[in-house]
Amino acid sequence: MATSVKQMMEAANAAVPRITPAQAREMIAKGNTLVVDVRDAPEVEKSGKVAGAVNVSRGMLEFRADPESPYHDKNFAKDKTLILYCASGGRSALGGGAGSTRPRRSSWTSGRLLSSSQRMLPAAR
Repeated sequence: MATSVKQMMEAANAAVPRITPAQAREMIAKGNTLVVDVRDAPEVEKSGKVAGAVNVSRGMLEFRADPESPYHDKNFAKDKTLILYCASGGRSALGGGAGSTRPRRSSWTSGRLLSSSQRMLPAAR
């Protein structure tokens, strides 16, 4: 049975809570939070990323999060709260609903966390 992108997005958005930049800022301040920019490298190079965030493109997210993967990133500790973000929220929602990220920890998603606006989080290059 084929699944459309619309159906995948609906399922991901239903499974993963969305947060605002203010909520993300509060969660980060509490500590033990991993902020993950799931945009592709050229996007990050162009605009920077949230200070302290790691960049893992959406296509590599499950590989970096899985401790049994040869591509595992130790930043993805099971006890950390995960905040995923991208340009508009689509890739972060899909990533937050992925099997290797969702059931093991608290996952949250946000669209735009990065902006020159003070409502958003500061960028780092």
